[in-house]
Amino acid sequence: EQKGRLARQARLLSSRLQSGWLLPDALDASRGLVSHGARAMIRTGFESGALAAALKNAGGDRDAQDTVWAQLSGRLVYLSLTMAVANLLIAFVTWKIAPAFEKIFIDFTTDLPGITQFTIGASDLFIMYGGPFVFLLTPLSWFLIAYIALRYSGLIEWDLPGMTRLAVRLHTAAILETLAPLAQQDRPLVDGIATLAKSYPKLLIRRRLKWVLADLEAGVDWCDSMVRRRLMTRADRAVLAAATRVGNLPWAMTEMADSNRRRLAYRCQIWLQLAFALVTLVLGLVVLIFCVSFFLPLVNLVQGMV
Repeated sequence: EQKGRLARQARLLSSRLQSGWLLPDALDASRGLVSHGARAMIRTGFESGALAAALKNAGGDRDAQDTVWAQLSGRLVYLSLTMAVANLLIAFVTWKIAPAFEKIFIDFTTDLPGITQFTIGASDLFIMYGGPFVFLLTPLSWFLIAYIALRYSGLIEWDLPGMTRLAVRLHTAAILETLAPLAQQDRPLVDGIATLAKSYPKLLIRRRLKWVLADLEAGVDWCDSMVRRRLMTRADRAVLAAATRVGNLPWAMTEMADSNRRRLAYRCQIWLQLAFALVTLVLGLVVLIFCVSFFLPLVNLVQGMV
């Protein structure tokens, strides 16, 4: 019923399943049809006998990540675009306008105001030492805009350096949602953790899950190990421990997954608000200095000619 890349991949997946492929293997071979995280969830559910719940959670995980990206991507794009355009305008004024302006006043044998001399001196220093920064920052801003657009559309899934460490809460949510169906069916959580330790898409998270698996083999409680390996907070452990005592662990795992996503989104929004305020203040100060520096001398020049 569909056309394009998605339809071709879906037909290829169907043919592989009809040929006897296992669903996780067929999805791994059909790159781009579902996300890496969803494939890890499906493989864990398949190997643990909780495939139906894993398929449902895989779709919910994608929707939840889309919600987080929808809240953050617009602000990130606006912030990056503002920085890129402002950087180009400041560079143009610094390299073209300031030297020409200084030459005009030299020709008229008119002294420049102190603030203008300061701005031109700062522009000279910027040309000497800030040129490489401009040529680096502007392409970096455009690259960030392109990355956000491609990541939000699902065309790419790789993280920028450091993003996995900063977004551990998202991965914690995915792990808890993957393990929740196993807890619902009273299956050993160690089996799901072992599968995730082999198939989870992020290397940092896989490494920590392997440490958790080693702790479980040594007899450590899985919640304590998750806290020790920085995959869970102490507050999460307290909630899950209480839920285990009253026999409501699957519900608590799902709720903690949603809570981790919400807290990450709130934290990112706070940092973005601070970044907006800082960028607005800095750019406003730069605009004010440039306007005063290049408008005040024109007034003095006109008055001197009159």
